[in-house]
Amino acid sequence: GMVALKTRSIYAGMILHITVAWLMEFLALYHKGDWARLMGE
Repeated sequence: GMVALKTRSIYAGMILHITVAWLMEFLALYHKGDWARLMGE
């Protein structure tokens, strides 16, 4: 919300939201140890 208000565009907020979601997904997989398995290691 704040990013959209500051930039007067919804796209900056969407990009930030998607980036945070992907980061959380990666960190969850890394924490569980599944990241190496998915990468074939």
